[in-house]
Amino acid sequence: MAGMARNHALARRIAQSGWAEFRRQLEYKAQWYGKHVRVIGRFAPSSRLCLCGYYNHDLTLADRQWDCPNCGRHHDRDVVAANNIKRFAVAKHPTGRDTPGEPGEPPLVDERRKP
Repeated sequence: MAGMARNHALARRIAQSGWAEFRRQLEYKAQWYGKHVRVIGRFAPSSRLCLCGYYNHDLTLADRQWDCPNCGRHHDRDVVAANNIKRFAVAKHPTGRDTPGEPGEPPLVDERRKP
């Protein structure tokens, strides 16, 4: 794996395959136990978005804190990112429920094996 990851043509796909497998297993186990995995968009503006709706275009990776010019709130980049990720994850879906699917449709759960 380490040798393939050093190959510039393969490195990105090798790195992504690990995360894809982790997500697949996480979703499988969540379904097994009747839970839901919430996924937000890869490019969701988690650390750049203030609660008031202001999007900070000028934020760089070196900036660890910033002040919203719209509402005056002071933000720690990591804290605002965590809060926004949580907010995106628990947002209501267009179905009116907090989980995807048709209204009234139970979540899909495979038959669970008994040990």
